[in-house]
Amino acid sequence: PELPPLPSKISVKKVDPAPAPAVILSSDDEEIVQAVLSGSIPSYSLESKLGDCKRAAAIRNQVVERATGRSLEGLPME
Repeated sequence: PELPPLPSKISVKKVDPAPAPAVILSSDDEEIVQAVLSGSIPSYSLESKLGDCKRAAAIRNQVVERATGRSLEGLPME
């Protein structure tokens, strides 16, 4: 069987990702950030302890920002 010809040119439009929303931590989350920074809670265990992957990622991002003094703004959470 003969295959149909391929299109001569495919146009692809680049789409910028939506900016990440500003993270506002609750007082509970702030305590968790401090516990991770102090080493009493390992950051790899946040998902299992919290049961919420997005919350764990937001907390981990805050830990990295505070530990490095660098902003992670614009870095996607996924």
